[in-house]
Amino acid sequence: MNIKTKHRNKIPAITNSIIPIFEILACIFLFGLAGCNLRGDDQRTKNILTAAEACMETQPDSALILLQSIKNPSSLRGKSQADYALLYTQAWDKNSLLHTSDSLIQIAVEYYGKKSKDIKATKSYFYLGSVYRDTNQDAKAINAFLKAMEKIPSHMPNKLQMQIYFNLGDRYYNQDLYADSQEIYFKCLKATRELNDSSLLFFPYRGIAETYFLQEKSDSALVYCQKALTISQAVRNNYWEAAILNDISKIYLHIGDTIKASLFITNAMQKDSLTANPYLISNLLYLKNELDSAKQYLLQGCQSTNLYTKASSYNLLYEIEKKNQNHTAAYAYSDSFNLYRDSIEMQKEHQEIQALNTKYALDLQKKEIERKEEITYWSIAFIIIILLLGGFSFYQYLERKHKEELLKLEQLNFNDHTQTINFYLEEKLGEDVSIKDTVRTFRKEKLQAGIHSFSTSPWKEKLEEAEKRITPGNYIKPADQELLYQALDTHFEEFITNLTIIYPEMNKEDIYYCILSNMKYRSRTLVYCMRTSGGTLRTRKSRLKKTWRKKHSKLYLTHKKHPFHRRTEISRD
Repeated sequence: MNIKTKHRNKIPAITNSIIPIFEILACIFLFGLAGCNLRGDDQRTKNILTAAEACMETQPDSALILLQSIKNPSSLRGKSQADYALLYTQAWDKNSLLHTSDSLIQIAVEYYGKKSKDIKATKSYFYLGSVYRDTNQDAKAINAFLKAMEKIPSHMPNKLQMQIYFNLGDRYYNQDLYADSQEIYFKCLKATRELNDSSLLFFPYRGIAETYFLQEKSDSALVYCQKALTISQAVRNNYWEAAILNDISKIYLHIGDTIKASLFITNAMQKDSLTANPYLISNLLYLKNELDSAKQYLLQGCQSTNLYTKASSYNLLYEIEKKNQNHTAAYAYSDSFNLYRDSIEMQKEHQEIQALNTKYALDLQKKEIERKEEITYWSIAFIIIILLLGGFSFYQYLERKHKEELLKLEQLNFNDHTQTINFYLEEKLGEDVSIKDTVRTFRKEKLQAGIHSFSTSPWKEKLEEAEKRITPGNYIKPADQELLYQALDTHFEEFITNLTIIYPEMNKEDIYYCILSNMKYRSRTLVYCMRTSGGTLRTRKSRLKKTWRKKHSKLYLTHKKHPFHRRTEISRD
């Protein structure tokens, strides 16, 4: 076999080993491209969502076009999916397109709804309420708007808050809950005044005027209509001005002032003829006996989508034809009126059911809020009580420790003082001297001086006289006892002071007992003077003996341990 043959035989083997490597590299390359495309698509979607959110307020139509450019939005997940659902519903609403389903906005509600005081949670519930508003589910709409109010951050601008209040008031108005609607419109007015855009005041002013009118308060309704008219004229919005002029005309027509009603409806038609109410115009013409002109407007009213406008127009046509003696046409218009009146009655029944559902939802919402407030209140009260108890316990502990420290300090001072005197005498006299004997001698001298002084006072004779006639259960009067104690404090002042220093644990009653005992009065006299029983006195005597022994045993032990001690015995009496 030559060399060429050897090499030719090796080529197929090499080729077979290289082919799998190329296949693996190709797969890696393709997956890398796919990953780049996926990452690119994700970034592109995020950019579109950001751009749509940025131009939502100023250019909602452009925001909707941007959102519709996202390919396959059903593949979005997590935050991107929730943001898409919220922004798309918001753009749809801002472009005045009617919502038909809540399935999309529910995605945003499920994602953001659990957050507290969050702007996106607020918007999610607000646009959920807007969907229910467009689908005539007022109870659900009111509940959603109330939840939006709970979620709104306190530090954010109030424009969204104003929109929530206005839509909530509008839903109450639609349910014929005019008092509740008016209350919400006033809250909307307060929130609107905090904004820089005074033109927005037109909406709460008009809403308040309508609720006053429907509550038969025409004067108040005219006041707020005038305020709304001033706003519309200031911003030069002909549509707003024509709408509020129509409202004013309706009020004057209701109170029977046809001249002013005619004047305002004429001004409204001059500003914007499309806003003119055909029934209102025809009613004015009918009152002026311009029947042919009235019929033309009434026939326009019959084409309205509003059942009330239809029914009112057919009813007035019936009156006109009846007045013209055209009975055939009159009966036809009467039948149409009855048909639409029945439809209105059915609608009212449905609205009453809706109102009951709304009231039930509101009651549940109110109870939930009250329950949360009650839990918060009791939690705060419990925490305060715990803190007070803890603070009081800590104060008692500190007070007890402080008293213990003072007692220890007094004991140490007394011991040091006693030892110092003892060692001083020992050093000076060159012999052992018992400080206990010295102190006892000093105390006896003060006691004898006090007894001598007390024997010269009137109380000496009083107690001796009382001792002769004391019977069991007979005690000194409280006022006399107080005077007796004051006399003892005066005559035994130095003795009491000395005794208090040595025995700080003794109280005044203990000291008075010791003094009276040393004056050799009988037990019944002591019982009489201290207003207590014999058993209590015996207990006191036993306690004082234990205190004395404990005190002097400690003094003795302390004295023995002193480094300069030679030989000192503390004898016991």
